[in-house]
This record gives sequence, structure tokens and C-alpha cells, in this order.
Amino acid sequence: MRLIFFAIVILSLVYLSCIHRPTINQMQDSCVVSVGRVSQAAGKTVAVPISISRIKSGILGIDLQVEYNPDVLSFVSLEPGPLAKDWQLSCKEDKGNGRLNIGMYSIHPLEEKSGVFLVLNLEVNKDVTVGSTSVLRLNRVILNEKPAAKLEDGLITVVKE
Repeated sequence: MRLIFFAIVILSLVYLSCIHRPTINQMQDSCVVSVGRVSQAAGKTVAVPISISRIKSGILGIDLQVEYNPDVLSFVSLEPGPLAKDWQLSCKEDKGNGRLNIGMYSIHPLEEKSGVFLVLNLEVNKDVTVGSTSVLRLNRVILNEKPAAKLEDGLITVVKE
């Protein structure tokens, strides 16, 4: 009788250890990160929203690289969006190549929400002609050390003032 009892206990433990429980890193598979499509006149600053959707749970850190055409745009600043208003930001700009390496983190996770988590403030260079564009390319987005499932690039179009 004892042997059967121990066999049941051992088999139960083996079964429970085999049940898949997703970790926080495995839960970012469906997240979509997208950059807004906006227009602005030459010499003016434009706020470009970066949004996230389909969050399953608990994002505490975001690492991203945004690339733009430095012949069309200049980096001014960045700020957390409404979804991440209490988050800390760091940014390293590579002016010559038009790249921004941005890190964000918080002790308050983004959970099961969608919305704007970051706003890039960019200036359209003064000498740019109407109709010029710059793709705002997401080269990399890491959520809790795991790549986002889908990245959607943005676009800035230069319009007449």
C-alpha cells in the first residue's frame, strides 16, 4: 500500500513539473509596437507617438532603437507617453546615422493595456522640401529581454506651412 501511495505522489510531482507555465519573457509574443504617421512643415517640431498593444502581462523594461533620416529630421527630446508616465528614460543619440537608442524601465509594470508609451519630439530640418519623407524605423524593440512580436514603422511627411 505504501508503495502505491509513493508512486502516486511521485507521478503527481512529475506531472505538475511538466505543466507549462509561461514566464514573463514568454508572454510578449503577441505585443505590437507601432510608430505614428504624422506630417509637419519644415522648421517645425512634431510629436511622434510610439504605441504598444496586445500586452499580456507585466512589462517592466523596454529597449528600442529608432532610426530616421538625419537629412530630413533632427532629434529634439523624448518623453514618456500616458501609458508609461512614471517610467524612467534614457536615450543615446547617434546624430550622424539618425539613430536613437532608448531604454525605459519602471517598478510599475504595463499590464493588459494598449496605448502610447513614448513620444519622440523631432524637428523637421529647415531646408527640407515639401513632400519629403522620413521613415521612422523600429530596428529593435525588446520587452523584458524578449523581442516584440510585431513592429510597425512610422512616417513623417513634410507639408506646406
